[in-house]
Parts: sequence; structure tokens; C-alpha cells
Amino acid sequence: LFTPPAGNWEQAPARVFLPHPDLAGFLEVRRIRFQELDQSDHPVSSLELEYVVPSRLQSLTLAVLPMLYHQGEWWVALELEDLPAAQAFSGNSRHWIAPAWRLPAPVENLGEARSWLEGAWKKEFGGTLTDWALLGGPYFPTPGLTPELVYPVAVRVNLEQAGSLHFFRLEKLMDRWEEISNGHLRCLLLRAWLAHR
Repeated sequence: LFTPPAGNWEQAPARVFLPHPDLAGFLEVRRIRFQELDQSDHPVSSLELEYVVPSRLQSLTLAVLPMLYHQGEWWVALELEDLPAAQAFSGNSRHWIAPAWRLPAPVENLGEARSWLEGAWKKEFGGTLTDWALLGGPYFPTPGLTPELVYPVAVRVNLEQAGSLHFFRLEKLMDRWEEISNGHLRCLLLRAWLAHR
């Protein structure tokens, strides 16, 4: 039986990224013309806008809250990651996050997404996912900038070892609400907490 080791929330800030003149090629800028039509389908006005999309993946994301029930309490598994965009805005690259994956283009529905996630989870963290539950409806994290649509999902994990995951009691994470900087993690935690209550 796996016992989640309690994670150490306190981590030193870090700045691991340096500016680089080359583009990474992850995003692609697109341009589209929007038209306002009258009731007879005649153009009234139009506006051209730019937006960004992933160049190799689709705009659907699974944000995952890995959970396990241990000795009468829900525990959440998080990753401690260095994020270049977060460093650019906050000066600190190191942030607690929930695992998230942009889905590859062949994945077209939530049933396929679940199967795909089971394989991605096993490859990255080991163990298996024993339950899956949507945490409410999907949301747009950056409306007006990207068409990314995020599906928030809670999964129950079955692990043999922690690996790169850090475990925290759900209740203790809610006590640290103001210290959580990652938007996906905030959304997942709040929705799981409300479902739990």
C-alpha cells in the first residue's frame, strides 16, 4: 500500500531561464477577419484580429488534479516546475503546478482523452489511474489571446512510488490558497474542494 510522503511546500525562488533571440516554435500566430452581419446577412462592419495557437498540438488541454485517499483524507499530487513565462512575469521560475497536457490532434473527444491520459500518466509518473471525474465544465484560460480550452479533471491515482510528485493534503493546500500562483491549479483545487464539501 502506497503511503504519500508529505511534500515540503517551502521552496527557494529560482531564475533558471535566460532571454534567447530565437523563437521556440511552440506557438503560431494566425490572423482572422470577423464580420458583423445584419439580419439579411449583409456586412455591417469587420475587424481583423490576431491570435496564437500551438503549432504542433491542438488547443484542447487536460488539467489534471491527481488525488489519492489515505487514512481518511484526500491527498493531492503536485509537480514543482520551472516555467519560463512565469519567470518573465513574476521573476521566479519555480511554481507548484498540477500536471497538464495539451492533447495531440488525433484525440477528438473526452473518451479518447481519457485513454490517452492513462498512457501519458503511466509513461511520465508510473502507476495507474483508477477513477476519472470532470471538475465542472471546461474554461478558456486566456480568452481573446488563444482559443485554448481546458478540461479540469480529477483522477484517483494508484502509485508504487512518488517519483517526481509531491503530496499535500487537500485541506492544507486550501489553507495556502493565497500562495498558489498557477491558474490551472487554483481552478482545480477550488472545484475539488467544493465537490468534496
